[in-house]
Amino acid sequence: MRNADLDKQILASQKIIEIAKSNELMIKDISPYVRTFRRRWYDVDEELCMAMEYLKTASLEIQKKIAIEVINFLCEMEN
Repeated sequence: MRNADLDKQILASQKIIEIAKSNELMIKDISPYVRTFRRRWYDVDEELCMAMEYLKTASLEIQKKIAIEVINFLCEMEN
């Protein structure tokens, strides 16, 4: 996901957030960090940052589910 262009990163982030919310995952408010820190590759966009936070808080099982779905999603976009 890191190597995809920004538009694809945003779309993949939306997919991650959608799956995370359907699994009732919760995250803290990340907006102060996005505006302040910007050290990580995904800090350039609030939606990207939210998606990564959802991944961090997800169980290993849900992380795997999200990863498979996002990989398939990105592959479909390439075709």
